[in-house]
Amino acid sequence: MAIRVVESPDSGDLHYGAQGGGQVLKYTVVTTAGETKAAVFLAALAGTLPYLNGFVRNDLKIESKNGAANVYAVEVNYGTTGVGGGDQPLGGVGNDGGPPMTPSGPGSPTTPLTSGWTFRIQAPTLHLTTSLGTVDKAKRGGGAAPDFKRRIGVDRDGKTQGCDVPPAAAFTFSRTIARATVTQGYLNTLSAIAGKPNNAPFYGWEEGEVLLMSAYGTYTQNDGWSITFEFGVQKNDNNVIVCGPSAPGATDGLPAIPGPGVFTKKGWEYLWVKEEEIPDPVTGAIVTVPGYAYIEKVLEPADFSLLEIGT
Repeated sequence: MAIRVVESPDSGDLHYGAQGGGQVLKYTVVTTAGETKAAVFLAALAGTLPYLNGFVRNDLKIESKNGAANVYAVEVNYGTTGVGGGDQPLGGVGNDGGPPMTPSGPGSPTTPLTSGWTFRIQAPTLHLTTSLGTVDKAKRGGGAAPDFKRRIGVDRDGKTQGCDVPPAAAFTFSRTIARATVTQGYLNTLSAIAGKPNNAPFYGWEEGEVLLMSAYGTYTQNDGWSITFEFGVQKNDNNVIVCGPSAPGATDGLPAIPGPGVFTKKGWEYLWVKEEEIPDPVTGAIVTVPGYAYIEKVLEPADFSLLEIGT
């Protein structure tokens, strides 16, 4: 077989951008013994690299040139992803058109992840019936509130109602992360933080107010990874009054009489109230009022500096 391949003067254009960038190689191919386009395809594979300048060979175009039966224009395209959006180059790494290699995991937790990778890490939706610890509790009119052993939302029949976390995301932003940062170890870190509140001030919010909901990452070449983070926000409240001030119109911040009183609640702690029935002091009718109030710690805080996006 005699196939001549000549690279064109305008070959090798390289670009980087929001979509990751790429490179295009251009050739003129001349067949001398009636070779088919399939033979030209294999010759183009053999004459190019599966990976070039950090990009992956993902497309190869062959067109007849100037109407000649034996002259072809060939373009070999490289991008941030391989065949079908994966990490394998067109034609295989052996440049012979054979099947791709068997996929394998990263070499180690510190191996940077590159083309062919995308990820979405989502905080799990949880129905919690037991807290990590009861932060505070109070009894209407004073005295000791019953200890429900960290159970959440115990009703009048003694059944535990629990609570659901997390709610919908409150804000979203994208950040560009260096290629060397995004490793399997980094994904493990994101998974560990998802669904947890911040243990220190973060982007202007106080400790305990922000919850990582999800992280979605795409490889962009050059600058590295574009990762979209979703967060939920619940403001801390240092003046949670369950049943009014200590007297009508009072602003002394003392526990209500009667009533569970005033609490300090971090954003992602959970407040629940156990009700009881008492006679109304004016009408004598039986009314339902807060009997006991509890603040529960339901989520373990996490170090958001490990997200590598600043604080």
